[in-house]
Amino acid sequence: MSDKTILIVDDSLISRMFMRKAVQGAFSHWNVLEASNGHDALSAVEGKSVDIALLDLNMPGGINGLALARSLKDLFSNIEIALVTANIQSAVREKASALGVEFIAKPITEDKIVDFLKTCAE
Repeated sequence: MSDKTILIVDDSLISRMFMRKAVQGAFSHWNVLEASNGHDALSAVEGKSVDIALLDLNMPGGINGLALARSLKDLFSNIEIALVTANIQSAVREKASALGVEFIAKPITEDKIVDFLKTCAE
């Protein structure tokens, strides 16, 4: 498996820490970038190549996870993205699916994160 760069964006520090731990437990050689909102995420990826993103839906700062997913897909054509959210409404799932974004319902578990990452690592 090649080294990958993964972006974790969530306004909850605890959620980011949990996801980072899951990533590093399964793929210790991957590079992990973190941000607490969409604006910080776009700044964090400037000049970098990002392979995977785990995005919360509802974040402060005016850019939600779906809008951020669109921006990331414009920047990185082959990026794999999962929307990690407690908002399980069918409209949100449909919007994510239309963008080619996977959906991971909170509460998150290590298995949910690692299962998604394994599909991206192939």
